[in-house]
Amino acid sequence: PQMTKVVYPPCDTLVLAEFPLVGRQPLVMSLAQFRPEKNHRLQIEAFAHLLKAHPEFVMPASERPLDPETLLANCRDGSGIRYPVLVMIGGARNIEDEARAEELRQMAARLGIDRQVLVIVNAPWSQILEWLRFGKVGMHTMRDEHFGINIVEMMAAGLLTVAHDSAGPKLDIIVPAIRGAGDVPTDEECLQFPVGFVATTAEQFAESIAIALGASEKLAEGVQRAARTAASAKFSEDAFRTAFYRSFGPVVRWLDNQRSADDND
Repeated sequence: PQMTKVVYPPCDTLVLAEFPLVGRQPLVMSLAQFRPEKNHRLQIEAFAHLLKAHPEFVMPASERPLDPETLLANCRDGSGIRYPVLVMIGGARNIEDEARAEELRQMAARLGIDRQVLVIVNAPWSQILEWLRFGKVGMHTMRDEHFGINIVEMMAAGLLTVAHDSAGPKLDIIVPAIRGAGDVPTDEECLQFPVGFVATTAEQFAESIAIALGASEKLAEGVQRAARTAASAKFSEDAFRTAFYRSFGPVVRWLDNQRSADDND
């Protein structure tokens, strides 16, 4: 145990960390393959709770919902987005994953929130970067995720990220975290800003999203900067390289010495 070292997997944060923190739109972003364990259904439930608890977030029936291309175009040209939209982006490995993505669309329709939910399958990385550039909130709902590299990507990109209060996100990534409205620091308090939010139930995720969407400029920027710093300092490729050589350098040197001794025999 005394020789045990923790080396976090590398995440390419360089491009993501260049995104400006201002000009964000009320997009709630999700990045995860459409696999059962990612628990996308909880995201739909949480967003439904959000809209029920905050009628001001509900798009009026008189407004036409926007397709993904138009949403991104409005973000680019400054037109903006008036109402929150849940954007679920993920890869589909097979027909079963495709069916799960379609089930999410149907679930959103049954709950009456489909006008504010997008399910995007196998988007190219260039498009994902655009969504991350303009999104304001990130959501990741898998329970007992070993690590969660998509969480790191959202933090580096400047999203106010809420992840499941378990395993890797709880212990390694969203540290320190905000757990509900009673845990939100005031603008005057934050000497050490939390780097994000953690939640367990749909109601808790909804509450965290509402806090993030309504955060003051000072609180939002503080969390964004703290999260980006943590993502780059702990989980970047440079951080991985440094930690790897620091942890395994003595082993490599010992092996080199053993090899030299064998050569001299």
